[in-house]
Amino acid sequence: MSEDSYKTIRESLTLEMKEKGSRFICCASPVKSRAEAEAMIASIKKKYHDATHNCFAYCIGHGIDLTRFDDDGEPAGTAGKPILNAILSQELRNIAVVVTRYFGGTKLGVGGLIRAYGGVALATLENATIETVYIQDKIKLNCSYHQLKAILSLVEKYSGQIVESDYGESVWLILQMRKNFSTLFIRCAIDATAGQVQPSVVT
Repeated sequence: MSEDSYKTIRESLTLEMKEKGSRFICCASPVKSRAEAEAMIASIKKKYHDATHNCFAYCIGHGIDLTRFDDDGEPAGTAGKPILNAILSQELRNIAVVVTRYFGGTKLGVGGLIRAYGGVALATLENATIETVYIQDKIKLNCSYHQLKAILSLVEKYSGQIVESDYGESVWLILQMRKNFSTLFIRCAIDATAGQVQPSVVT
């Protein structure tokens, strides 16, 4: 994982496993915020409202900005934390995972619960399609028509995209570009126009 990218799953998926009569149903979904994660968890709890436990973990943000896990009545540390560990072991971000358990009549013990919850979560993530998401900056700039060719050449060089443009007496552009490339682009645009063009990151 680089400074301007992270890995997540491309789409939601579900996997089921059985352990000594208990059913473990794992649902994993890509999410972009805590609100999305909490909404996903609530929907799974509603779907499996008759389950013995609905344990979960999620990790939001680039790096580890926000994590949360919950054992939902299982012994402390036997459900939510193993699910979170499965997420972190795959270096995934912006993801929520819920493991639903229907008790099968046989107690698994602390070690058995950790293996069951962590195992079904890991198996689910290993079956997911993983994608790399690049964090983007938006850059705003104003240039003359005479300077436009040089600017567009730099946009192409640094794999940027024009998301908005306004062609009047001068040219206003809003670009989208990988965060790791934006500083280089801004520096080169300033140098190429002898300081006349001053791009800035839109916050």
